[in-house]
Amino acid sequence: MLLVCDSHPIQYKVPVYRSLAWRLENDLHVLYASDCSIRGYRDPGFGRDIAWDRPLTEGYESTVLNTMEGVVPSGFFSLTGSGVGRVIAGSQPSACLLSQLLYRYDIAAIRECR
Repeated sequence: MLLVCDSHPIQYKVPVYRSLAWRLENDLHVLYASDCSIRGYRDPGFGRDIAWDRPLTEGYESTVLNTMEGVVPSGFFSLTGSGVGRVIAGSQPSACLLSQLLYRYDIAAIRECR
């Protein structure tokens, strides 16, 4: 099973994950550190609440570690990676794919995947 570690559901990555799930016969799992893009958050630049109105976690298996409830990730320490080891140990992936290296979560995922 391929485990993808990502910060949060992002509209332009979702089609890639759906296609991978289909090609891998659903042997894909995406581990998100946050669900801020689904729950919505207050965008300081626009001064309004923003949330995607498209289903960002359908068509592939996923787990969200933390529900941010209106808080957008803001820097290295905002996504800690708490619980990432438990999920990785439970899923026992044959391969891990990290989509970025921006947060403490990413370092925790690298450590646990090794």
